[in-house]
Amino acid sequence: MRHERRTNRPGWPAICPPWRCDRGIHEIVPITSAAGLVEEGNRLDHCVGGYYPQCRSGAVQILSLRRDGTHAATIELTLSGTTADTLFFQVGQFKARRNRRPDDELHDVLRAFLAALNSGAHPFFRSRLAAYRKRMECDGDYLWSARALQIAHARDVFPLYLPLLPRGTPADLNGWCEQTGLTAALDRAAALLSRSA
Repeated sequence: MRHERRTNRPGWPAICPPWRCDRGIHEIVPITSAAGLVEEGNRLDHCVGGYYPQCRSGAVQILSLRRDGTHAATIELTLSGTTADTLFFQVGQFKARRNRRPDDELHDVLRAFLAALNSGAHPFFRSRLAAYRKRMECDGDYLWSARALQIAHARDVFPLYLPLLPRGTPADLNGWCEQTGLTAALDRAAALLSRSA
């Protein structure tokens, strides 16, 4: 499924600033937006465009490994921990075009990047990312929350579901509730409940 219609959603903080290899031809760039995920997936013809929920929640960071400015491979880092002291990452997937295995040179570049991040030679935005993950866990996009969702959230996210709904569906939640009869049904249910109370 293509994701081009979903590129205007909110982003997330990067794990680090862009990193350049000593030799200068390789660069690793953190992706921090839905549009960036879609571009990466389209350039390398794989499914990273659909990783928005994982990235937005703070569970995953996606990075683009580029050779001479050309997209060469995609790195997935999985995150755990919600404090600066407990936050750590590990490499999930590492894929080149069409999910092929990256060549040995790209593996060497990834190892050099990880060494620079782990040693502190390259900045790791540990505190910022931990605070973001904690906020998302508590009340962010409701991706991790077990609490009941507010109607305001349903109104905000309704447009994201429009591509999955039949043609002619109203563009907002209130219109959809009226069209489907949900508003009238809820009014009848509330009236019945108030009579029995």
